[in-house]
Amino acid sequence: MLREALQARLDELGLALSEASCERLAAYAGLLMRWNRAYNLTAAHTEGELVDRHLVDSLIIRAYLQPGPLLDVGSGPGLPGLPLAIVEPERPIKLLDSSGKKARFLRQCCAELGLGQVAVQQGRMEALAEGGYAVVTARAVAALRELIPSTRHLLAPGGRLLALKGERAEAEVQALTADEAAGLEIHELPTVGGRGRARLVIRRAPGHV
Repeated sequence: MLREALQARLDELGLALSEASCERLAAYAGLLMRWNRAYNLTAAHTEGELVDRHLVDSLIIRAYLQPGPLLDVGSGPGLPGLPLAIVEPERPIKLLDSSGKKARFLRQCCAELGLGQVAVQQGRMEALAEGGYAVVTARAVAALRELIPSTRHLLAPGGRLLALKGERAEAEVQALTADEAAGLEIHELPTVGGRGRARLVIRRAPGHV
């Protein structure tokens, strides 16, 4: 059922994935549904909600990625980092979350799905010393005025911060300083399953990757 719902959405959005990727995505969703009953990892409690609110959102931003290592801050149950890792198995990816139970879930997913290119770390983005990431993704983590300065040290020169936002994207942009707002891109993302508007806010670090 979940596999069919996922394929229907992929077809609707024109997203072509391999059979192996689709099977892994379905397996990940199954793990999330099982763990969610005990640990309340996400507000999505049905397969349809999981596909529309989480998997599709994560996969849509693939078109905006550039080559190189990716850091998913505040990864939660692995969104968008794990779906991206499944469809891009050659890309080095780190999933970062401050919650111990979420970090345990992420490690279990990586082990069961064979995602050897993915590292999981428990911690906060502000405290992470390492940088040099070509892409930093953030979904439902913090307002832009907090997110931008907190991730600046994590990006390589020319790297991109990709922040998935909803209806409040414009208000968050207006709350930024002129320096923080300089060069921001806001992309309207396709709406699926009757959900509200979704936007992707991109901020590029100075220099070249």
